[in-house]
Amino acid sequence: VIDKSGSMGNEQAAVAAAASAMVQQLNGTNLDWRIGVTTTDQDGALIGGNFTTSGNTFRSRAVVGTRGSGTERGLRMARRAVERALPRGNSASKLRAQAPLITVIVSDEEDADAKSAGCYNDRACGQTFTEGYVNFFNGQGAFQPPNGFDRPGSVFTVINIPAFGCGSAQ
Repeated sequence: VIDKSGSMGNEQAAVAAAASAMVQQLNGTNLDWRIGVTTTDQDGALIGGNFTTSGNTFRSRAVVGTRGSGTERGLRMARRAVERALPRGNSASKLRAQAPLITVIVSDEEDADAKSAGCYNDRACGQTFTEGYVNFFNGQGAFQPPNGFDRPGSVFTVINIPAFGCGSAQ
């Protein structure tokens, strides 16, 4: 899930620049991997309509533009993308029956829905807010673990808050 708000040009360029190295690393394993891209304001629709194994395709899809909403809903769009890719199947637009899912959210803002819930600097509020997402991504509901796995997958967020920011070497 990539944030496409007006402040995300540098972050999108960094993801695109890292795409070739990431694909090279993945291709050096015995993983049968695919990658899909959606945005923080696209209702979970995959860019290009499907998953890909092409580094060039991923690189071009990662640059989603900066004319999207400033209301970044990474968790909601991650869940919507998964819901749209169910039921599991073998088509390029579906999650495969034998594959766990790793979800990465790239943004420079906290999740807008968490902010709307008033969770700024409130750990208990944040835990309550994310509980539904945690349950979903842990396989409680329609998103079940693939065959042979205990959980459907993992979710990671990469958030660079400009006021705190990563150094130029990071």
